[in-house]
Amino acid sequence: MKTIILLCLFSLGLTAQIDDKTKHVYAGMGIAIVTAEITNQIIERPAISAATGFVLGSLAGIAKEAVYDKRMDKGTCSNLDAGMTMWGAAIGSMVIRVKFDLCDKKKQKQLDKLKRIE
Repeated sequence: MKTIILLCLFSLGLTAQIDDKTKHVYAGMGIAIVTAEITNQIIERPAISAATGFVLGSLAGIAKEAVYDKRMDKGTCSNLDAGMTMWGAAIGSMVIRVKFDLCDKKKQKQLDKLKRIE
């Protein structure tokens, strides 16, 4: 988790100007990863946690465009921006699910090793 966050922050610092679509992808990824991690700590169900991260990341992108940009007239409403946030949420959900699976494999190996010792 820390590695993913550090890589995202490092890539943000590589360029002075990041285009709007890239910001939407990063926002979707961040929301999905953080939400899935918190949800997994509570319910310990990786598939549901990753799906929750995707849903909340997608809803955040849609709500930002529909409420902040369109209703409040604070920006330009763009379906492409919402789509890029959803794409970021999908990537983040897949990444965190792989992380969950790798952690589960590692725990299982440790349990198997302990069983062999006994």
